[in-house]
Amino acid sequence: MSREKIVAYQQDQLTTLRGYLAALYVPTFLTADHNGQPCLEITDHNARTRRIYVQVVFYWFYWGDQPDERTSTIHLPMAAEDIAAAVRRGWREGEQGTLNIDLGSIRGAHGR
Repeated sequence: MSREKIVAYQQDQLTTLRGYLAALYVPTFLTADHNGQPCLEITDHNARTRRIYVQVVFYWFYWGDQPDERTSTIHLPMAAEDIAAAVRRGWREGEQGTLNIDLGSIRGAHGR
């Protein structure tokens, strides 16, 4: 898949997610980071902002590097509920972690 198609897919996923989040009263801003990666910016009640990205290969929305900072893109309403719940709890303190995936350590890892 070309870079342009990946970016278009990510933008489509984020735009659709944005609609579901709006219905849950979670304000978002569709943007791109300094690398041109599409993302949604969401600020919690503590004025901490996180960027929601799409990980295409694993079908994830993610906003950090921790296991509880991602959710499946397969069922968008559920993903929106997961993200809205995380926003209500408040983003964790500190900088947003960068998701790095070591394919060699994933053996058999699946689920939500």
